[in-house]
Amino acid sequence: MTCFVPFVTEHFYQEMRAFIPEDHFKQDSRSVHFLPFPEENDKVSNPAIERAVARMQRVIVLGRVLREKNEVVTKQPLRKMILVSNDQEFLSDVESLSSYILEELNVRELEVSSDETKYGVKYTGAPDWKTLGTKYKKSVQQLKPALKALASDRYKQFMQEGGIDIVEGIRLGLEDVKISQYVDEIILKEMGTHWGSGTDSSQGEGVHLFMDLHQDAALKIDGAARELYGRIQKLRKHAGLNILERVEYYYDCTTNEEMNEIIKGTEALTKQPFVKCVPETKDKAISSEEIQVSLFFLPPCL
Repeated sequence: MTCFVPFVTEHFYQEMRAFIPEDHFKQDSRSVHFLPFPEENDKVSNPAIERAVARMQRVIVLGRVLREKNEVVTKQPLRKMILVSNDQEFLSDVESLSSYILEELNVRELEVSSDETKYGVKYTGAPDWKTLGTKYKKSVQQLKPALKALASDRYKQFMQEGGIDIVEGIRLGLEDVKISQYVDEIILKEMGTHWGSGTDSSQGEGVHLFMDLHQDAALKIDGAARELYGRIQKLRKHAGLNILERVEYYYDCTTNEEMNEIIKGTEALTKQPFVKCVPETKDKAISSEEIQVSLFFLPPCL
């Protein structure tokens, strides 16, 4: 790419240059390579949008990890996922960009909740005994049983307040104990075996994602339609068609209710009706492929 980037950059610049006033430049503007690197303009940045997008990315990454962990490919649609966090601002930011999350993770519905108790979110801590030993020396022997006895709600209070008085005369801070969160397996089992969960506490704010991994008949048909659509795009590429060229789609298959639904779903994606194939059209086809579709093999493949 090193050989091409300067020329590609120059091409983009020349295309945009017609829309930039000449008095905008203070130096030779004939080429992008004559111009200095632009300086950052804080006036056009929006910290709230940047924060929301970063949080959206965290949720998407967590969703992808959850799919991979449970061996459910992204092209297979899922019904619902639930995002749990005690940070209301975090939930509001995610809701404002929920359409992007649903599209990226191929999920129909996103629910957000701040009720950690309902979804079995627990808190625990891992003391840094090396640091504590240096700071409190002999008093560490008193800290060990006290920390071991701390319940989940006390650890939550610890994290929210940034410190805790655990032994008389000793106040521990977040630098002394690493607090993490996890989901109670009992609560997860009560939700059903088809629910998967993932937790991200990497940035100090716990984010918990629950994803309904159950695939009913409608979701399986939707997944098959997307797979068929992908095959059609490959056929277009094989035929040398560009994105603007329109052709007629013909199909010849074993007729059954499920296959009819798959065809309808694919028609919705291509935004073009399919025509039942007749012998004469097979000889005129510019690209074709024999595909075996079986809902019993979804996921991971068609």
